[in-house]
Amino acid sequence: MDTTILILVGIGLLILALFGTVFWMLTVSGLFEKIDVHTRKKHLLNAPKVMAYKSYTGNYKQVGDAFSWLVNAAPFSDTIGIYYDDPQKVGKDKCRYAVGAVVEPCGDKMTLEELVKRLEDEEYKFFKLPGSDPDDGGSSDAKSDKNAELVVTPMVHCVFPFVNTLSILIAVRRVYPALQKYIEEHKLVAHPFMECCHDGQMNFLVPCANNNRYYIPEFCEENQQFGAEKYSELIENDKKPIVKTASED
Repeated sequence: MDTTILILVGIGLLILALFGTVFWMLTVSGLFEKIDVHTRKKHLLNAPKVMAYKSYTGNYKQVGDAFSWLVNAAPFSDTIGIYYDDPQKVGKDKCRYAVGAVVEPCGDKMTLEELVKRLEDEEYKFFKLPGSDPDDGGSSDAKSDKNAELVVTPMVHCVFPFVNTLSILIAVRRVYPALQKYIEEHKLVAHPFMECCHDGQMNFLVPCANNNRYYIPEFCEENQQFGAEKYSELIENDKKPIVKTASED
């Protein structure tokens, strides 16, 4: 066979292999994943959690840097992103968001004390997210029933695989429009939008009640009692009586 033909065949096979690899990467990253959006009473935020966070205002495209800094401080922790504004309504550069990590022991990889020290050294603040505790500042509309497994606040919910950075890009393009469409079709008052990465999955959550309680103190003064500069201060405040806050209708 002519050498030129062999070269062309080789180039063709390389191109096919390249396209095959790209297609495989897109597939495993979630390009064809079914987007299943529904309202749930049981989800990742059933129980109250303490989040170490930093607040930001600006284009959501910059959130990747915030997560990179966070992962350096808390490499083994579940991460949470909370997005408070619609960029089409307030402007891309005025969007408020928070990026944080769940503060809890990371198995045998990092103790709670080690995690807290690293986060405090990086100047992260602390905020208590609500859960199924009826004394956690929820409204009467958002109380759990006698079954402690039922969460106080129902969430619009979607799960998407987290394989690599490409998964995040695909999720942004596919999941958020689906969440917004679901909320509009069901005429829900649902906000803010949250991403919780846990056990190889991205959990997208949007509270349907008690909405203001998910706003960090920088963006909601009513929640000052649920935040602190230091982890020990938050735990100490947790022992004090809680002033109830009204949910947003």
